[in-house]
Amino acid sequence: MLQNPLNKHLTNNIMKTCKHCRKKFKPSGRKLYCNKKCKEEYRNDFLVGKKLESIHLKENDFSMGRRKYSDKIISYDDSPTGEIYIGLAKRPLMKNKEGFGFQGVLAQSVNRELVQCAECGKWYKQLTHHHLKRHGLTNKTYKEKYGLNKTTSLVSDSESIRKANLMNENNMFKKSRSKEQLYENYKKGNQKRASGKAGYKRSRELENLHGTCPEQLKAEIVDYIERFHRLPTVGGNYRQLSKMTTIRNRFGSFNNAFKACGLPIRRKLSGQLIEYVFPDKSIFHTINGKGYEELYAMMLSKCPILNA
Repeated sequence: MLQNPLNKHLTNNIMKTCKHCRKKFKPSGRKLYCNKKCKEEYRNDFLVGKKLESIHLKENDFSMGRRKYSDKIISYDDSPTGEIYIGLAKRPLMKNKEGFGFQGVLAQSVNRELVQCAECGKWYKQLTHHHLKRHGLTNKTYKEKYGLNKTTSLVSDSESIRKANLMNENNMFKKSRSKEQLYENYKKGNQKRASGKAGYKRSRELENLHGTCPEQLKAEIVDYIERFHRLPTVGGNYRQLSKMTTIRNRFGSFNNAFKACGLPIRRKLSGQLIEYVFPDKSIFHTINGKGYEELYAMMLSKCPILNA
C-alpha cells in the first residue's frame, strides 16, 4: 500500500529535540523543552554564560557617566566585572551571613542592567515572584531576610526606566489621584503612626542610607577615638560625635557598644577617678582627666578594631 506523502511529513514532525538535553520528546503545543527542569537549567546556563557577560559589559547612560557616582561603585568578587553599584547605601556595609551581597543593599551591575539574587548569587533584570518561589521565599520574606525596605523594587534601574517609559507611552497614568485624596491618605497614615498600629520597622536599607547600621556606628566610635585619643562620654562632645543618641539607643549603652567593638568598658569609681576594664580583664585608671594618652596607647596594642 502506498503511503500518502503528506502523512509521512506529519509523522516525521511529531518528535522534537529538547533544546537543553537534546533528547527526543513528543511535544504538546510549541514546547522547546522535554520538562520544566530542562527549561530552568537551560535558562540559568544561558544567563550565566556569554549573554550575562555581554549584559554586564553593555554600554549605556549609566556606564558612560560612572564618574558621577564613582563613590557608589565598590569592588565585589561575585560580579563578572569585579564591581557592583550599591545605590545610596553608606559604607561600611554588613555582609549577609547567608547567601551573597550585603544587608540592606540591592546589588546591581555597574551599568545597572542586572540585579543579583542574594539567595543564589545569579543575576537577573528583575527578581520575580516565580524566581523567589524556587528558594521558598516570597517578595516580603526576601526583603525581611536581607534588610530591604518593603517599598524597594527588586528591579534593576535600567529595567525600571524601560517599564516606566512603556507605561507612559501606553497612557497608563491617566487616572491620577486628586490633591484631596492624597491629603486624606496622608492624614490616615499619620493617625496610624500616632496610634502605633502602622507596624513600622526600620530596615537595614534605611539604616545604610542614614549611616545607622551597627557596623557604621562602630566605625563612628573608632573615628572618634582616632581623632580625640579617648573614648566618647555621655556628658559632652555632642558636636564631635553626631550619632551619640543613636549609638546609645541601638546598643543600650555606651559600654555595650564598647563591648561590641572589643574596646574597654568605662566605670566611674569616685570623683574624677575612672576605671577602664579591657576584654582581657586588664585595668587602667585615669584621674582628673590625666592619663588619656597612655590609655590610647594601651587600646592600640590590645584592641584589634583600632588597627584594622
